[in-house]
Amino acid sequence: MPTEVAIWRMDEGGRPQRMRPAAMPLERDLEDAIKADPDILGEPVLLIGRQVPTANGGFVDLLAVDGEGCLRVLELKRGRGAREVSPRLWTTPPGRCRSPTRAS
Repeated sequence: MPTEVAIWRMDEGGRPQRMRPAAMPLERDLEDAIKADPDILGEPVLLIGRQVPTANGGFVDLLAVDGEGCLRVLELKRGRGAREVSPRLWTTPPGRCRSPTRAS
């Protein structure tokens, strides 16, 4: 069963106004939005790469580093619906990330 999530904003008179959904036709458009404002991911990260080649010939959509130095891989996958693009953020499990150490 599909779930609908509505987003509302308050107008200048203090009345709630439902925002209309907008189409996001391409994963690239979402990449552009995240690159412009990474805060929309919900956690502070520094983007360090886009369409980063992998050893197996593929590409990582976005690559980031969090405040603790852990790598964050963001893959955007197109859903079955015409307007669905869902981000999937793969991270190292808590406590398993090892920040790079500096050589003395």
